[in-house]
Amino acid sequence: MNSYSYALSRVKKFNDLILNNRVLRDKFVFGEYNFLQIYQALIFNDFKFLYETKSPDPYLLPRNDFNFKAAIKRLLSVFVSVWGYIFLILSRRKVLVYASDKISDWEFRCDFRMVNLYKQLFLKKTRFVEILHTAYDENFYSYAFKRQRPALYLESIDLFYKIFSKFGFKKREKFTDVIDFSSFEEEAEFTRQLLEKYLTMIAKTCFRISFMSKFLRLSGIKTLICVPDTRNYHELVEGCRLNKIKTYAFQSGALYKYDVGLLDCSNRGGNIIKPDKFFLLSNYWIDELLRLGTIFDKKELEVGGDIKEDRSDLDKNKFRLEKKNKIAILIPYETQAPKMEVKKYIEKILGCPNTLLIFKIKPGRNIKEQFAEYGLKDMPENFSATDNINGVIDSVDFIIGTQSTIMFDLVDYLKPIVILKTSMDMLDSMIENKLAESLDINDHNFCERLHAAREVDLETLTKRKIRLYEDAVKLSKTLSEII
Repeated sequence: MNSYSYALSRVKKFNDLILNNRVLRDKFVFGEYNFLQIYQALIFNDFKFLYETKSPDPYLLPRNDFNFKAAIKRLLSVFVSVWGYIFLILSRRKVLVYASDKISDWEFRCDFRMVNLYKQLFLKKTRFVEILHTAYDENFYSYAFKRQRPALYLESIDLFYKIFSKFGFKKREKFTDVIDFSSFEEEAEFTRQLLEKYLTMIAKTCFRISFMSKFLRLSGIKTLICVPDTRNYHELVEGCRLNKIKTYAFQSGALYKYDVGLLDCSNRGGNIIKPDKFFLLSNYWIDELLRLGTIFDKKELEVGGDIKEDRSDLDKNKFRLEKKNKIAILIPYETQAPKMEVKKYIEKILGCPNTLLIFKIKPGRNIKEQFAEYGLKDMPENFSATDNINGVIDSVDFIIGTQSTIMFDLVDYLKPIVILKTSMDMLDSMIENKLAESLDINDHNFCERLHAAREVDLETLTKRKIRLYEDAVKLSKTLSEII
């Protein structure tokens, strides 16, 4: 079991709690909204945090301490948002873009995973305003200064909630039902606190929806473009719906069975808050989402382009036909990989004859720390590292890994994909859908299987790429239709 499979099992168990002969998912339908579905991704993350740290998230319980630095950031976000709102009203802009408060691409001053979206908006001279989910972390000031355009912060609304909750905004009463948490055993107290947390959060969610609806009413916004951030975007999406603003989500990465916010985990009781349309990269991903069981109806899913980079040209990459004596294998740093299990694979691969292993480090993070997480030190000559995948992609024979979305990206380059058999099952669907092979460290002919991985023929690799991208369209085409 890994942290993801653990969290998924606990979320399902949490949803099935019985309160006075009623399943919890029914209790979480207040008025027209299904709050349990709204909170699925957050509950999942809470259980995942518990598994990984062996202790609850410190923010699970109410905090009475005062953090001066955090308070200053929150106040600044309010001031920036007020200016952004005034700008939004006066400029009468029609498009609102929801994104995370990140800048990793300095040309468009946005998250690198949304570069193509921003590029196309600027090329089309589409005037837009951003509304951002922020974490008030150490990058907050830097991003606020370097963005150099008006923006709104989603979390700035919470200051107003705190004020109104003290002076009249009605809080949701807590349940007094006697609940049996015994099935959670040693996690019983944690689960009780978790339930209390989200029952209390309902009032804030209602306030956010009401607040968002009112401030959008005065704007000229007609279209919301967003990433499917199922932890934070629900109030914004619903505020738009109440003002008849069209909402469009664009796929921003691979989809898995652990994307509980996109999956039908609460049996659709009450109103499920979701964008009007979810644009995916290809029909492959539509089929995958439907297979997993999504909250979206089939008619709400459509191929709509890649907000990171266009992938509609199936002939743009060349297959390296020349085979050298030594095989070059790429392995990426993966945040959620079972690193000690992967370390054993690294050691065994380096012990195989005629192998070169290239470790793809993650830019922006301390290299020594990344090596230390995998226990990599005193590495042999057939091991190297790089932070520039473009510089090595032509010489790489294939890629191995456990959970990185780069595994899907390399299908585009006609590279064989090998999924390492570990406790992490994130990419099992790639094997099931015949986009990748698997490799087991316990295979008696491990080195032979490793060398055979690069022998996947061009026809098979081309079929994989066609399966993953054949229906892809240019993002510019979709934007022209919705804006």
